[in-house]
Amino acid sequence: MPFLFLGFLICLGLFGAGLEWHYRFALELGGVGMLMMVFRPVVALPKLWWWLGIGVLVFSAAGFFLGRGWVDSGWREAIEAAGVPTGDRAFVQPGYSAETWVLQAMTLMAILWVATQRTEQPLKAAGGFALGVAVYAILSKVAEPHASHFGFLANRNHTATLLAMGVTVGLGGAIQSLREKQWGWMAAFVAAVLMAVWAILIWSISRAGFVLLGVGAVGLFIGLGPKYLGKQGRKLVVLGVIALVGAFVLGDWTVKQRLVETTEKVGAVAGGRGDAAEAGDEAAVGAEDLDFRVPTMLDTVDMIGANPWTGVGAGQFEFVFPQYRDRAAVVDEARNIHPESDWLWMASESGVPAALAFLLLVVVAFALALPKVLRARSRAVRMACLVAAGLLAFHGWFDIPGHVVPLVLAAVGLYSVALPWSEGSRPPVSLTWVFRLVGGLMVAAMVWAILDAIRQRPSSDVRVAERAREEVSELLELDATLMQAAEAAGEDYQPEPDPLEKALGAIGKAIDRTPLDPDLRRLQGSLALQFDDKQPVVEEAFLAERALLPGVVAVRMAQAGLWNDFDVERTEALWREAMELADRQQAAHPGYRYRPSQVISLAKRQSGKSPELKRRVSRLESGAESAEKP
Repeated sequence: MPFLFLGFLICLGLFGAGLEWHYRFALELGGVGMLMMVFRPVVALPKLWWWLGIGVLVFSAAGFFLGRGWVDSGWREAIEAAGVPTGDRAFVQPGYSAETWVLQAMTLMAILWVATQRTEQPLKAAGGFALGVAVYAILSKVAEPHASHFGFLANRNHTATLLAMGVTVGLGGAIQSLREKQWGWMAAFVAAVLMAVWAILIWSISRAGFVLLGVGAVGLFIGLGPKYLGKQGRKLVVLGVIALVGAFVLGDWTVKQRLVETTEKVGAVAGGRGDAAEAGDEAAVGAEDLDFRVPTMLDTVDMIGANPWTGVGAGQFEFVFPQYRDRAAVVDEARNIHPESDWLWMASESGVPAALAFLLLVVVAFALALPKVLRARSRAVRMACLVAAGLLAFHGWFDIPGHVVPLVLAAVGLYSVALPWSEGSRPPVSLTWVFRLVGGLMVAAMVWAILDAIRQRPSSDVRVAERAREEVSELLELDATLMQAAEAAGEDYQPEPDPLEKALGAIGKAIDRTPLDPDLRRLQGSLALQFDDKQPVVEEAFLAERALLPGVVAVRMAQAGLWNDFDVERTEALWREAMELADRQQAAHPGYRYRPSQVISLAKRQSGKSPELKRRVSRLESGAESAEKP
């Protein structure tokens, strides 16, 4: 029975992926909290699991109590010089980190509770999952919730993870049904597999889906072994491989084209890397274009090396990573929300000890499960569920499916389905009450999250910046309406209270709570420019934004454009700063997207028809040409 309700929650999470984060977590974790209060654990988990889980929580929270000497202080000193406070603890934004840490702790408890559940009908549970994935694929094609990619989830690769899990479970279910001569279930599993494979190859453009499809199938057949498959089973496997390879070779699909392009690019880069220095930037550009994940991951490794013990705090990657963004700058100047890897993300935010504790927990869980599955009845379907659950952890090295709660719940649910009911000791009564207490707290926390999302003045640090931007947008709209009304009445516009003053106040309060948010600094500076007496506020806000995004040329150019009508000296100074930054980046990374000449072209556009700005651009251009002469 708990698996039925868990499946319902997973469906809500998958199809509700477009909801705002607080509503998603309320559905997913609040729903699991309710299940924890109703359904008792079926088996007790090994004590090692609990010690490792406690280790994850303790290590990831250490930065709340340890001083800043435990982390890299170089970048903190740099942004403090720009007026951004960083405090005396390892975590700069402790309120924001604490809220994110609580969500992660609740997710960990949800994982442990699901792992205590078992079913006596693994074939039916697996069938429900495989058919559910097939239905998800069909609805994704019919509804097309995202114009840019296939699936309801925000990332096409996460949908690919789900589809590959469905194929793996479907293959195991089909083999099990064939052995037990349950023809109805066999037909259902085969149909589910064909639907999911079709979605991976035809509808999806994710390369990860094709790779995970192969990893899942190979893992399943290795886990079962040729002896278990038998002569007919081995023939069926060979025919399936021939059919898949033949279809891939003969078909003309987007995912195939992307895989071929990636392979060709690997060869081109490997062949041209040696003469990159002599041949110019082409090889370097090719290397970085090969996959933006590679430079991002390498920069993240540097970040982890600088903050190994505590990390930078839960939820802080996007704020701190710009200080370490070096190689990734060649690809683009976009903000990185995550490092393209679950494991690197955890190590960078929670520290290496916490990440190792969780990795060991996963390894121990699968190491203990494998022999139990090998000696259990219904081995094929159980092995398929175990391998499918492992796909999430495997894919987590190259993407972030492990940060998608419904996928995590699906993986842990399949892990529990894989294990026979007879394996595992009876849980103590105290464990039931621990889960009930935690479940009640999770439900209460999710109710609070929803109520806080509805409030006009949220108490959540995670939401305060979002709400401040919404409030500023509302106040700007009000300011425009009042100005139009005053002009229509032929009156001077002197509102009391001034909406722009209120907007500045709202941004200031949000900055106090989330000082590392560069978007708030830009908004604060833009608003302060509208006042004659607030130039010091503008300077402080823009200086802070540049310090928080130290390697971004576009930030300097955007600020220069904003100063155009107010102070041409500052505009020129920012153009020069942008040119110097572009020059340094080009020297360090051939192939960087901005050159000093491009900065000058942008400056010419920004100068418009202003004679003074045009004169300053000419002076800038002359200086750049002189610097280039030997």
